[in-house]
Amino acid sequence: MNKTTILSVCVALAAAAGVVKATPITGNLDIAGIATFNAAPIGLGYATTVDSLTAFGAFGGTQDFAGISSASFSVPGGGWNLVGSTAIPGFVTFGSFSLELLSSTESAGTTLYVNDAGLAIVTGGGYDPTAYQFSFTATEPSPSTTGSFTFNLTSVPDGGTTIALLGGALTAVGLLRRKMLA
Repeated sequence: MNKTTILSVCVALAAAAGVVKATPITGNLDIAGIATFNAAPIGLGYATTVDSLTAFGAFGGTQDFAGISSASFSVPGGGWNLVGSTAIPGFVTFGSFSLELLSSTESAGTTLYVNDAGLAIVTGGGYDPTAYQFSFTATEPSPSTTGSFTFNLTSVPDGGTTIALLGGALTAVGLLRRKMLA
């Protein structure tokens, strides 16, 4: 192989790497509002489903979520099961983004509050679908079926994929350089 051919291959690989580059969504977001539960008026800790969620607004958005100030929830007809929920597509929309709830598990609850956490996929805004963790906390001043809530989104680390791809690319460049100098 002559140097021109090797250089052409390097340029083609560099161009292809730009095409397959993933652009994940970055940033965190908090949403606040009012929730209605299926609990009898004995307290939120006894609730098993959320029947409706009404968002007052979104706040604290960082990076790709900066400037988002509103959100809307789409709770399915049977409610959002707090104990071992199944996937709910289009569960939350905010700005140009949509969140699919993948799973949730109730982590704690008393008569005056309930905590839930889980995993979700956020899509939209021209970015690749990105994994997110969420926490849902609802409180009430006295036992009833409604309470105020916060829904917090936090991005999930990529697990080293970016570093692995970078290492592979640098190794390939090193091998091609060695081949050119030989």
